[in-house]
Amino acid sequence: MPDDGQRDVPVSVVPSLTFAVPLDPATVGPDTLRLWSGGLEPGGTVSWSVVDRTITFLPGVTLRARLAYAARLAPEVRGIDGSVPEEPVEVVFVTGNADLGRPPPPVVPSFADDIVPLVTSHCAACHGGERHEAGLRLDTPEALLGTAVRASSEWLGWAVVRAGSPERSYLLYKVTGAPGLVGSRMPPPPEEAPLMRDEAWALERWIALGAVR
Repeated sequence: MPDDGQRDVPVSVVPSLTFAVPLDPATVGPDTLRLWSGGLEPGGTVSWSVVDRTITFLPGVTLRARLAYAARLAPEVRGIDGSVPEEPVEVVFVTGNADLGRPPPPVVPSFADDIVPLVTSHCAACHGGERHEAGLRLDTPEALLGTAVRASSEWLGWAVVRAGSPERSYLLYKVTGAPGLVGSRMPPPPEEAPLMRDEAWALERWIALGAVR
């Protein structure tokens, strides 16, 4: 997000905000982060990353040069722990003439080459073979695909993996950390290191694309 009062912001800017905790997905929607200039409101898409804890507004068009814009976070937004910003979040910035281009499209992870090795290497020790902690098995491609139809036994009303909705998939919160987890973040410390950002991001993207083979 540009700083409040910042000038000469590139017309290709993609406003985003990063939070200390994951957001409650029930409070995030298409109008969660708005952008406008007077009566002009460019259309766009709001997205939320559990891994990066970042909400982003991707304008549908390049912004106009030398124009003041306001960006505002909806007041109903809450952290997954119920926390709220200490004060309303709104910034005003002025575009310049620079156009740095649109961000590249996200990389599509391969189920066989990226997701299966990631999950089996980090999770199979506790969720494979004859040992299925929390009744969850993750050591085979079929078992992993089966998580998309399983309810979470730890967060009632949630799915282990909700295909198309990483923000409502308990597995993603379990491997990235979040307030209210049952037990510790996975993989369990100190035996295992947490997933690296790129690993967690690949898992998030796979779920967002439907959690399919």
